[in-house]
Amino acid sequence: IQSPVKMIVMLWLLWCVYTPVMGQTTTSIDITLQEMLIAYADGPIQVDALVRALSPYLSGGTVDTQDITKAPLNTNTWSTKKSILVWSNGLMTDRNAVGDSFNSFVQQGGCVVEAVGFFEASDIGAGGAWRNQNVGPFVPGTAVTVQGRISLGTVHTPNHRIFVNVTTVSGTTINRIEPANVIPQATVLADWTDGVPMVVERPLPSKGRVIGLNLYPLDLPQYTGDALQLVANAMKWCIESSDAPTRLVFVIQPPLSVQATSLFNVSVQMQSDTGVPKAFDGQVISLSFERDPSGIATLSGTTTRVTAARGTEYSFQVSVDKVGVGYQLKASITGGPSPASSRAFDVTAGNATQLVVTTSPAGTVRTGQPFVVAVEVRDAAGNPTTIPPLTNLQLTILDDPSFGLAVLSGITQLTSDGVLSEYVFSELTLDKVGADYTLRATISDNSLAPAITAPFSVIPGTASRLVFITQPPSLVIAGEAFSTEVQLQDQDGNPVGVRGDLNLALSTNPTQATLSGQSCCQIATSTAMARYIWQTLKVERSGQDFTLSATLSPQGLGAISAPFSVVGGRTTKVVVIQQPPLVVSATSPFILIVGLRDAFGNPTTSPSSPLRLTLAAGPSLATLRGVTSHTMTATETDVVFDGLSIAMAGIGFIIDIELRGCCSARTIPFNVAAGPPAAIVFTVEPPVTITANARFVVEVQIVDEFNNPAIPAPAPVALDLDPCLGDCQMRGTTSLPVDTSSSLYRYVDLTINRVGEYVINATSGELSATSRLFGVIPGPPSRLVITEQPPRVVTAAQRFAIRLEIQDDAGNPSPPGPGKQLSVKMKTDPTGNGTLSGSLRGETEPQEATYYFHHLFLDKVGKGYTLEALIFPESWTATSNPFSVQAGPPAKLVFTRSPLTAHIARQNISVEVQSQDLGTNPVPLPDRVITLGIFVTPVENETLHGEVTLPTGGGTASVFSFDKWFLTKAGVGYIISATETGKGGIQPAYSTPFDIVYGAPTQFVFVVEPFPVYVGTAFRVVVGVTDTLGNLVAGDVGVAMMELAASPQGANLTGVLSKQITATDVGYEFNTLMITVQGAGYQLLATYQTPTRRWEAHSQVFEAGPPLAIQPDWLKPPYPAFGQTADSSTALMVLIGVGLFMILVLCVTGWAWRYHKRQLPPKMGIAEPEPLKTPPPPPPAQPPIPQQPPPAPSPQTQASAPQQPRHQFYDANQMMRMGVQPMIGGHNALLEALQAPVERQEVHIPQITHPAFATTPQPQFNSYGSSQHQPQYYSGSAASAQSPLVPPHIGSNGQPCHTTIR
Repeated sequence: IQSPVKMIVMLWLLWCVYTPVMGQTTTSIDITLQEMLIAYADGPIQVDALVRALSPYLSGGTVDTQDITKAPLNTNTWSTKKSILVWSNGLMTDRNAVGDSFNSFVQQGGCVVEAVGFFEASDIGAGGAWRNQNVGPFVPGTAVTVQGRISLGTVHTPNHRIFVNVTTVSGTTINRIEPANVIPQATVLADWTDGVPMVVERPLPSKGRVIGLNLYPLDLPQYTGDALQLVANAMKWCIESSDAPTRLVFVIQPPLSVQATSLFNVSVQMQSDTGVPKAFDGQVISLSFERDPSGIATLSGTTTRVTAARGTEYSFQVSVDKVGVGYQLKASITGGPSPASSRAFDVTAGNATQLVVTTSPAGTVRTGQPFVVAVEVRDAAGNPTTIPPLTNLQLTILDDPSFGLAVLSGITQLTSDGVLSEYVFSELTLDKVGADYTLRATISDNSLAPAITAPFSVIPGTASRLVFITQPPSLVIAGEAFSTEVQLQDQDGNPVGVRGDLNLALSTNPTQATLSGQSCCQIATSTAMARYIWQTLKVERSGQDFTLSATLSPQGLGAISAPFSVVGGRTTKVVVIQQPPLVVSATSPFILIVGLRDAFGNPTTSPSSPLRLTLAAGPSLATLRGVTSHTMTATETDVVFDGLSIAMAGIGFIIDIELRGCCSARTIPFNVAAGPPAAIVFTVEPPVTITANARFVVEVQIVDEFNNPAIPAPAPVALDLDPCLGDCQMRGTTSLPVDTSSSLYRYVDLTINRVGEYVINATSGELSATSRLFGVIPGPPSRLVITEQPPRVVTAAQRFAIRLEIQDDAGNPSPPGPGKQLSVKMKTDPTGNGTLSGSLRGETEPQEATYYFHHLFLDKVGKGYTLEALIFPESWTATSNPFSVQAGPPAKLVFTRSPLTAHIARQNISVEVQSQDLGTNPVPLPDRVITLGIFVTPVENETLHGEVTLPTGGGTASVFSFDKWFLTKAGVGYIISATETGKGGIQPAYSTPFDIVYGAPTQFVFVVEPFPVYVGTAFRVVVGVTDTLGNLVAGDVGVAMMELAASPQGANLTGVLSKQITATDVGYEFNTLMITVQGAGYQLLATYQTPTRRWEAHSQVFEAGPPLAIQPDWLKPPYPAFGQTADSSTALMVLIGVGLFMILVLCVTGWAWRYHKRQLPPKMGIAEPEPLKTPPPPPPAQPPIPQQPPPAPSPQTQASAPQQPRHQFYDANQMMRMGVQPMIGGHNALLEALQAPVERQEVHIPQITHPAFATTPQPQFNSYGSSQHQPQYYSGSAASAQSPLVPPHIGSNGQPCHTTIR
């Protein structure tokens, strides 16, 4: 393997080859490919591809093939083969010869797997004996091509070896034979999904086998699933089935004798003809009777076993249920090896498990007539057997139609002798008539199932007596029918029918009453007529101890009934025994007595019948009070109703007395008089719901204690509302005078103005009444009212609230409905510039009439503010009461006068700071200290100079002036801050950006003096032009020159002595000057010539020292002077010294750099503002920062500052040559910076997020280091060299945040 790619490819090929093989299930018989053959009438190339595809499923080898288009099979070809796969897609060399050869193969026990084409009806199918004898399982058909996906469908024999590891078979183009009919001798193993047979098997009598596959093998590569596995399994099965056993043998015989139903074991083995055990997978071995001497025996237990792949012997556990001699068993496999017969064996009876009735009673038995019952002891299979000696058997009644009254007499218990199996119960009799009697035989320990006789009937014997089986009622009502019943019976009391005459009469008659409803009865002999009933007997006289007598002739049988009593007849009317008085007082009770009578007028009773009194006449609302109903008892005939009363006055009262379900009676008419006034009642109540200020009606009545209208009222009748608080009122006529003609008082014009729940109290003298509870609801909304006014004094910028209410005309809250718009605005503004802010709008909601505006704010101090509330679309408005706004506590500082746009360096600047509350109102700031500081500086290390701290004092001042401070460094975009540094809690102020510029040039001076100076060593000086305040400024275009103004004899000044000056240069450097003679008293003269003026400057007097003893290489010329030769030893010493010196310099420099880095401030070139506790908000009164370049200086500024370019720019390389680090914006550096070493440092650039600069573009800075690049300020819409720098972002912790640019 020469590369990983090749390795991966090789591993993939090995996986492709061995994965199908490893997925195979090991078969039970070793498969040798020499026993297989593939025969085809098709293209050999495609066949070779199929053979290779099948190889992994056939142990990885190659199967032999034969092209039958060239020659048929011969004996030499198939003599070593057991399995042949064959199909055709073309003409064979001789279809008949091919068919004959394949028939010979299967007749010799071979197995053929035939596929599409071989059993086609056309000329490409097999002929000869194969076709003529229908050897194949398919009836020859027509080849068709089925388009569309079709798959393996139902597998009818899923455990068959052909379907091992076969789950799915599917293809989109299927070539198969249709209609694919199957011969009767074949079995369909599986179908396609459309029901067409797919796999069919036919075992042949010759032990050969044919498997039909209704598919075209060369289609298999385009199938998905397990199609190749299916074909390979079919070929393997051919080999397995050809090695099947030929016979079955009992290797474990049945016992010679077994008990019925007892399990015993036998074993059957599959063997070859030579007796060698063989396996035969997937077959069913069945066990049955070869001989059954009983003819009805059943073989139970395990009677079938399915053979396994490696099994040869199979055990069965069975039982036989019937006793017999000479049983034999047979083991067989359908269509398989020859069956086997067992040796003969006997079956004996088992243990006793049940009793069986062998003789039952006859179908009909008379009472007292003897009969017999015989039972037999049997085992579970019904075979007769015995039970142990001295076991008791007993016979009892099971089903008794006499409901337990019958008695079984005779021999009902027997004892076993241990020999007999049958026992007889004799001389049995039953005494009660009935149908479907059954008897049950059991043994004493109940260990055997009982025996039950067949149902039989018992009929009566000879009649011997007459009996009253239904006695007359003990209490008979006179004149009402009653019944009685007699019966003829045998000696056991069973009814018997005979011929004769039956008579009934009163035997005992104490009141000489008459018995009616009886007649002489002619009776017959039927059993059904043994009972005789009289149902319409009557006795009209009452009495006690009556009896009846019944007689039967000519038999002379008779019977006397039990005694009974006769009482009055049924109640037919109610009578009034005592009437009410003709006049009854409403407050006086009275008595009423009524009685019950039968049809004969005799007192009678009506037990449990309710007797009820009701008013039949009188006022409709009158009620009869007292006990008005009574339930009659069994002995009552008269009832007294006392304590009756009628509360309502009136005339013509009549009481109706009703006995429910019977009859009724009425009293005579009578009158009821009313009592004195006792109460007031509301006859017309207030409505349940009343709209405010809507009229409603109330009516009351004066009544006696029983609510009868009483005249006159004791006093005028007045109404009042309860509860009625505040401005609540009930208006209208609320009091009426006494009326002598009526008890009714009606109030028709009442109104109530306030919403709420109320009752109305009515009074007249000491009488009073209260109405029902009712509610007053608001009317439709009609106005907007401010119910909670603003406070009289509001603090500026602090929250206050108002409450609005929508009301009806009566001033009740009335919801306007949802979706209406509410708003609040300022109506009167005494300051003219006040602002109302907060939650100023809202929307109405269902069922709400009151709304709060909690978050309102005013910012300006003033008196006489008013607010106006509005609801839309109704346009109702409401105006608040006037109120004042007072200043709040001091909260912030504001620059009321910021620096001018530009100031000259070192000149005093005047600013003014004011303390304000949150609403921008000026407020005193006592006992504090205000300090000015730089918030943004475009120049490194700049600070404020002068008086920058001012105590506020203890007075009322709110404005503080700073007039004596200044800045010294020119720059664009300075911003200063004013901070309270005393007690804290005050927001600082920030000025507008301003510039610091220099004045007009007034003098030419030495900026850097010549020092130190050594003969032969270059030294450096810097000259420049300054304004009157000493600020270094740019001059004009010209030439600067340097010469010696004074020198010792013979000294010369060498180096670059002249320099071209541009209009932007600031400070002119001469860094290659050199003195040739040692001495004191030297002085330099610098001249600066411009087109309009000549400038001169003299340096300080200085001394030129002797030449340096050792000079570093960088101070020496790069080569020896003309005419000199370098000494090698000297050079070596110089090199060693230089090396040591360089090491020392590097160490010192490294230490100094690390120390310097630790000492660096947070950012370079921008003054650090003092930390803020909270981000300063944008001062409303403070003018915004200009986004464009600031305007030109005012005339006053122009007068004090000479006209010159606002800013001076250096080329970056020029600045580095001057020893000056370029500053952001390229402004003039401090004079001290000119001598600072040139080094690259990190510069922190502020982000513009201060609220005052929210719209200012962020500065974008370019790197320096090339003479072609000028330092840039901004890139973007506001890019300009004039654009101001901006303050840093103040974070949530109050500290500035910076962005670092290297």
